[in-house]
Amino acid sequence: MTLPSSGHILMSQVNQELGKAWNAPIYLNDGNVRNLAGRSSGWISMGDLHGKSSVVQEGPAYDSNYGWTRVNHAFLGTYAQLVWGGGEVARIDYNATSWSGGGWTYYRGDYRQDMSDDNGEISGFAIYRRNG
Repeated sequence: MTLPSSGHILMSQVNQELGKAWNAPIYLNDGNVRNLAGRSSGWISMGDLHGKSSVVQEGPAYDSNYGWTRVNHAFLGTYAQLVWGGGEVARIDYNATSWSGGGWTYYRGDYRQDMSDDNGEISGFAIYRRNG
């Protein structure tokens, strides 16, 4: 869910965007709210949250050397499974890495199996970050 790009924003919407219960205690000056707004210090307003999302897709980030089931690039690591799309497994990334820091979790890998057709074709590669 992305916060509204204009108009009113409710703190319950901000809570949900941050993965919290809609009625959890929250303050505009909370660190995770500031991270979401991109305002680490200084004045902050509800307007700073317009259009913000805790899930960001960066990419595609892959090189053009790949076969039927593998894309070759420098990202090495361990297996990671990402779950997207209404709680359904939409894709599995192999030879992927994930780590957390500063309220974000990073995922990247070099082979993606698309669960919609189950044939392991590469349709692109991306890095996902989720605000913690």
